[in-house]
Amino acid sequence: MNQKGSTIIILVIIIAVLASALGYTLLNKKKDLRTIPPTQSGPTLTNEIAHSLAIAAWGSCADNDCATISVVTRRIGAEPFTLLQIVATYEGLRDDSIQALRYTAPVQYENEAWIIGEVTRTHTCWKGRGHQDFSTELCT
Repeated sequence: MNQKGSTIIILVIIIAVLASALGYTLLNKKKDLRTIPPTQSGPTLTNEIAHSLAIAAWGSCADNDCATISVVTRRIGAEPFTLLQIVATYEGLRDDSIQALRYTAPVQYENEAWIIGEVTRTHTCWKGRGHQDFSTELCT
């Protein structure tokens, strides 16, 4: 192999290493979901806003074939860095195994919009069909 070919291979390797390092850095930069102190935060996360976010993200009872939806907000952690969380419970599902679904997700206000983070989905089973607590374990 001549010197020009070796130089090109070395440049390709350097570019690949740099691209890989940059991609790794970008993929592993996770957003800090703690809220900023209340004096600098966006609007308050009301139950009405939380309910609207839940419907937009996970659907209504018409979409999920359920009897009721209850949505609550939680603050987790110590001030001024608390995590805001939405918990939406869809109960009375018209399903032979699953009685209720629960979606739990962190939320934050950014760029004049509420953003839902990574969701945890759990469910309870109808009596005689498995567990009665919220879990990811399958119903029978």
